[in-house]
Amino acid sequence: MFSDDKAQQEQYSRCILQLCGAAEGFEGLRLSKDSVGEFDVCNLSLQICKDPVVTPEGVIYDREAILTYMLDQKTKIAQTKKRKLKEAAAEEAEEELPKKVFKGESTRDVATDRFGSGTASFWDASKAPTTKKESAFKEKDVDKVRDPVTGSILKLKKLVKIKFTPVDPTMSETKRQASKSRWKCPVTGDILSNKIACVVIKPTGDVVTSKAADVMKKDMIFPIGDVALKSTDFIPLRRGGTGFASANEGLAAKMYRPVMQA
Repeated sequence: MFSDDKAQQEQYSRCILQLCGAAEGFEGLRLSKDSVGEFDVCNLSLQICKDPVVTPEGVIYDREAILTYMLDQKTKIAQTKKRKLKEAAAEEAEEELPKKVFKGESTRDVATDRFGSGTASFWDASKAPTTKKESAFKEKDVDKVRDPVTGSILKLKKLVKIKFTPVDPTMSETKRQASKSRWKCPVTGDILSNKIACVVIKPTGDVVTSKAADVMKKDMIFPIGDVALKSTDFIPLRRGGTGFASANEGLAAKMYRPVMQA
């Protein structure tokens, strides 16, 4: 029985290594493409956005998903405030009750005469400094809804509606979601994908390539409609992530080996 359990453990470990792409060890670990979502995927639902919006940091969400998230967070914040106020009222009520003086303790008046403090005992837990966890509710912006990806304060009025340009306008929605080449740059006509850096034009909501955005920054004019632009109207779009890997961060790894020292 013991040998069977050991064989199963070895088989399980071998399968894990193969799934990670490093059957000979983790020295050559390589993340698969499944660890990175598409650029037009909502970072909450992990599905292709039907009504996409983008934050000032370039994180894309489906409008329904982000609004549901914001409502849930506001409800939790309100419940937390209510609970904190109730706890504070209960603590104040306890402080108003006269404390019983046990044998070996001094009364409050005697303690004031001896130690210069109203504490009736040598150490009072209520006088101890609070930890960061206990005082976190009093910190600034704790009652604000925060972006689940970047952690910045999330406001509804700062969300920008995105307008993707389809490669084939006659294609049905079902076929478009199954296709890898769904959208294109309205200026250059290049196919948009994770391999190409994309930028959202804030006044129009169009998604263009970074090369097209660099050309627009010279004249500060969007060529379709001759819309005047500002430097803050360019929002670099982050790629979608699945939670398996940080797709938009600069990941770096170092390997250390034992060395002989002189």
